[in-house]
Amino acid sequence: MYSLTLKCNLIPPMFMAGADNKTPELRPSEFKGMMRWWWRAIKAEDNIEKLRKEEAQIFGGTGEKEGKSKIKIVVTLDKPINGNDISTEIKNYEGIKYLYYSTFSLRARGEPIIRAFYSPNTTFKLKIKFI
Repeated sequence: MYSLTLKCNLIPPMFMAGADNKTPELRPSEFKGMMRWWWRAIKAEDNIEKLRKEEAQIFGGTGEKEGKSKIKIVVTLDKPINGNDISTEIKNYEGIKYLYYSTFSLRARGEPIIRAFYSPNTTFKLKIKFI
């Protein structure tokens, strides 16, 4: 088994949430999904069947004899530093508000949906194990 540990530092705020879509959560499945997406993009294979077969060998699949993923990901947050309301963070930056529109303008039953986030300079470790 090979493993690689990356220490990551956030530059912009990160909105990666769990099931309630509000609480920040660094989920290994999300990182694996991003790796899978970039693998497909870099591979640039025209033959879809060949691409799916190779992808299933690395990341696992649901078909017959595809098996589970050869990659395991563990995410460890160094310190749980979370922001609460991005609208207060960007109130002095008129031009950037548009980019964060969906994070503070949503409403449910007339009440604003406030999405918490991981603040800039939050650090975490991403350990990738190759089986």
